[in-house]
Amino acid sequence: MAAMGPLGDSYALRCVSDLPPPFRPVFGFRYFNSLQSECFPVCFLSDVNMVVSAPTGSGKTVLFELCILRLLSRFLTTDWRFNLLKGTQKTEKMRDWKVKLGSLGINCLEMTGDSEFFNKKAIHDSDLILTTPEKFDSMSRHGVRDGGLGFFSDIALVLIDEVHLLNDPRGAALEAVVSRIKMLSRLGNMKSAPLANVRFIAVSATISNAEDIAEWLLAPPEGIKRFGEEMRPVKLTTKVLGYAPAKNDFLFERRLQSFIFVGFHNGGLCLKDRSLVEGLFLKGDLQILCTTNTLAHGINLPAHTVVIKSTQFFNKEKGSYVEYERSMVLQMCGRAGRPPFDDTGTVVIMTRRETVHLYENLLSGCEMVESQLLPCAVEHLNAEIVQLTVSDITLAIEWLKCSYLYIRIKKA
Repeated sequence: MAAMGPLGDSYALRCVSDLPPPFRPVFGFRYFNSLQSECFPVCFLSDVNMVVSAPTGSGKTVLFELCILRLLSRFLTTDWRFNLLKGTQKTEKMRDWKVKLGSLGINCLEMTGDSEFFNKKAIHDSDLILTTPEKFDSMSRHGVRDGGLGFFSDIALVLIDEVHLLNDPRGAALEAVVSRIKMLSRLGNMKSAPLANVRFIAVSATISNAEDIAEWLLAPPEGIKRFGEEMRPVKLTTKVLGYAPAKNDFLFERRLQSFIFVGFHNGGLCLKDRSLVEGLFLKGDLQILCTTNTLAHGINLPAHTVVIKSTQFFNKEKGSYVEYERSMVLQMCGRAGRPPFDDTGTVVIMTRRETVHLYENLLSGCEMVESQLLPCAVEHLNAEIVQLTVSDITLAIEWLKCSYLYIRIKKA
């Protein structure tokens, strides 16, 4: 059954009843939206790798769920494992999936900065692991001492959220982890394991070189899906305001303070106070909420208007102000608009005049995603040598060819 999209587009909406009966309760609606319907055949009716570039809030999480159900329908009687690499911590999504997928017998495990404790048994007993690239990298490095490559052999599906994280300094860890998985999947002793046919699904905000990421993840043309602002359920008005620098960074911060209110929500609040503030804001009793970058860390606090007062923060290690990671800025911008309460939202970014063009390109989707592996390539290559993934020059070259850095070098 199908229906025309609500935006008057050419996408016929797919019905949840198109799924096998056991999978339908996972979704609390009757029809997939236009983006989800366009991707449905590739997500649920094929096993090809995918790269999806679309605005925040367009429903990309459902694509992950369709791919999970696809794998579940294929491996009902064998051992397999999902691995979800998240750029930011998404405890809320883990709670949601434990409810949705738990009824299907899927055991979910969260490994992020908020969940320090994990053990070998918990990892092997889990079916879906939600983790950050850094945590997975650390865990897999130590895992060599605890049992070699056994953990990797069961990985059949890798879901990469916010793949544009590759553009940030943290992106090197994500690139190293994915390259490691690609390398191990090609080993001869993995031929009979799920890892040999591992599937990669990557989603991102609007970017200009999705084809490069697709080449890195071995996604065919039919697996590349690009969507524009027409897929955003709440239309955003964006404005980047540039201000002249002051004599020093502290004075510049103080000058911007006169344009906006003082903050009330930050990571230093106790859980009770944070929950109170968030509840008042969500109910509308608190109309203005000023917050630190905790707004980007998986906290569901949609607002009609998001104002980013300065794009820099003070880095204690460097002793100076540095720019926020671009993925964090996109996360904060994604909080603008409150479906179903608003049909529009507003984002205002206040920055220095010399960086106005950077954020205009970021919001318009014109920014190129580049590799950040080169500055720390020696560290990550040494890690592969210690894990015996790389044991000679030939394998070192093969490891490099598995990286996103290699894809971008070829385009230079």
